[in-house]
Amino acid sequence: MKSKKLQMLTIPNFFYSLLKKVYGSVSSKVAPLRSKDGTELLTNPKDIVGRWKEHFDELLSRPTEVDLSFLDNIPERPIKHLIAEVPNLVEIKAAIRKLNTGKDLGMDGLGAEIYEYGGDHICAMLT
Repeated sequence: MKSKKLQMLTIPNFFYSLLKKVYGSVSSKVAPLRSKDGTELLTNPKDIVGRWKEHFDELLSRPTEVDLSFLDNIPERPIKHLIAEVPNLVEIKAAIRKLNTGKDLGMDGLGAEIYEYGGDHICAMLT
C-alpha cells in the first residue's frame, strides 16, 4: 500500500494536484509600488512595470564623471612575440592530444572528439 502511494507521488500531475488541494490554487499577486514622487500608489501591473523601467533607466543612464584621458598616459607594453605567433602544425597536434574527451563542449560548441578524429584536415584548418 505504501509503495502504491509513493508510486502515485512520482506522477507529476498527481503530485501537483495534491499540493493544489492542500494549499489552494496559486495566485500571482503584484506588490503595489509608489510613484516617483511618492504621492500615488501604483497597483496596475503596467504602471508598476513602467515605474521600474523608469527607475532603471535613470539608474543606468547616468553620464560618466570619470575622466578617461588617463588612458593615454598608460605606457604601452612590448608584444610577446612567442604568444603573437600563429601555432604551427606540430603544436596544434600536441594541443589536440592533450584535450580531454568525454567532457562538456568547448566555448566554440565543439567537443574534443571532433578535433581528435578530424585528423590532419582539422589541424590544417586551425593553422
